[in-house]
Amino acid sequence: MTGPTSANFPGSPDVPAALSYDPVLAELVQVVNSLRTSEVGVTLEVRGLVVSGVLISAEQFFHLQIKALEDPAVGAAANALAPFFQPWLEANRADAAHYEEDESFDLPDPVHVHMRQASLLNSGAHSLTIPLWRGRLAEVSGWSIGSFGMVPPLDDQ
Repeated sequence: MTGPTSANFPGSPDVPAALSYDPVLAELVQVVNSLRTSEVGVTLEVRGLVVSGVLISAEQFFHLQIKALEDPAVGAAANALAPFFQPWLEANRADAAHYEEDESFDLPDPVHVHMRQASLLNSGAHSLTIPLWRGRLAEVSGWSIGSFGMVPPLDDQ
């Protein structure tokens, strides 16, 4: 026996009602991943923590992570970590390029959400802004379009 589905909502895919993640958020992440350099402000609730920033593609996340680690100002130890992220960047680039060539290609279902300029706010109203953030879609219990405050544009795509 299967559980209730969202089939009674026009335009909704036939998915189980009790998923461990929000299928609408997963689809938004998938769209951003397919468009590669598109971004949108979002605010997420993750285990009592509010995370607000700019949703970016997985490809863009790994590109920016590598770029940050290659910066001479962060030091030799951080510089040495940059190649660690290269396989993930290449895999995401290959998937996105394949999708651009053939839209019938199914991108892998997203498991993570990637953000830049993410502000983390706890219940004590303390905040911390970090350049890059990655979290599991299954850990997000609520979300909205839009982020807190001004987010600076990305200098270099």
